[in-house]
Amino acid sequence: MPFKPPCEVMVQAFLPALRSEIVRQLVNVHGIKQTEVAEKLGITQSAVSQYVTRTRGKSPDLLENNPEIKEFVEQVARDVASGKIDGKDISMCGPCKFLKEGDEEENCIGA
Repeated sequence: MPFKPPCEVMVQAFLPALRSEIVRQLVNVHGIKQTEVAEKLGITQSAVSQYVTRTRGKSPDLLENNPEIKEFVEQVARDVASGKIDGKDISMCGPCKFLKEGDEEENCIGA
């Protein structure tokens, strides 16, 4: 079985799922148009569309079992929607560190 460090799993699976849920909240809950979401987050409208339809950033199950992560997504979406934070500067360190708590891999870069 190939070795995948925790950080690689985060980048390949968790962060795209997190981005997808933030985009879905902005579009579906806050009613922001896809083009505006794209502008706020510094991504393309096509990427927004793919996140909304879950053809990009799949794996919502990674988030569904973590109420703390779910609350993070909702708070980030509220803050971006209200203009409180710049969507291009969203830090994903908090959720990543939260999921790594208790992980035996202490030497992961960025830990």
